[in-house]
Amino acid sequence: MCATTPTRITAQDFYDFDKCPHRVYLNRFGDPKEKLPHSDFLDLLFENALRHERDVMAEMICDTPEGSTLEQRALSTLQLMQAGVERIYQGVFLGAGESGIPDLLEKVSGKSKLGNHFYRPVDIKAGSGYEDREKGILRNDYGMQLYHYGILLDAVQGLFPPDADILNRHKKRVVYKLGQFRDLYNDSLVEVRALATGAKTDEPAFGAVCGACQWWGVCEKALVAVNDVTLLPDVGRSKKSALNGIGITSISDIPTFDFSRVKIKGIGQKTIVSM
Repeated sequence: MCATTPTRITAQDFYDFDKCPHRVYLNRFGDPKEKLPHSDFLDLLFENALRHERDVMAEMICDTPEGSTLEQRALSTLQLMQAGVERIYQGVFLGAGESGIPDLLEKVSGKSKLGNHFYRPVDIKAGSGYEDREKGILRNDYGMQLYHYGILLDAVQGLFPPDADILNRHKKRVVYKLGQFRDLYNDSLVEVRALATGAKTDEPAFGAVCGACQWWGVCEKALVAVNDVTLLPDVGRSKKSALNGIGITSISDIPTFDFSRVKIKGIGQKTIVSM
């Protein structure tokens, strides 16, 4: 594979990490020539997301940072924040090891290094904003992205925003209390940074998200080569980890393994019989 220079940790990294940790590594160190072209389905998703963002922004008045480089746009973002504009579209933050471009920054009254105001992040998403609407469970991938923007905002304005919003596909606001994602973000950050710097590579695992990933061709070859357990139905990443923990590293290990002598977290008799 052709390695590339690791870049700053981004909000997209946390979204990808939630879907598949190996994707974070491949995005930095995989050979771009091995990526599959976008599927029609993925192109449709991107098109719908862009259309939704355009529709939302058509109803808002925003200031947009100026500049042809990220550094220039980051400086312009800071100047807009210091000037106290009401709303900033596609603001840019560049830290020593992190960066971020939230869809929106909205002004809120309150003391900060900027004066009598600070900013909170708002992301425009084509999803509902919920993992489970009826139970009020928010999405971890969205939450970690918003928390990442909160960290970057804290470095600039000296105040971590207590909450953020998702503007969902119905143009409704879903409030994300950022404190609830602190532990998940910090734990994930350790793994994300290791993958993004090449200190850790992780391993591929076959799952539902693979069909929409451009790295699937790379992972499929690797999985078939080792007869990976996730090639079996209903054996995803978490079950693979559990199986690896008791010495099962490939499908060929399963027929001869005595499952009666161990208890495996997350794997019951029905799964054992199926395997």
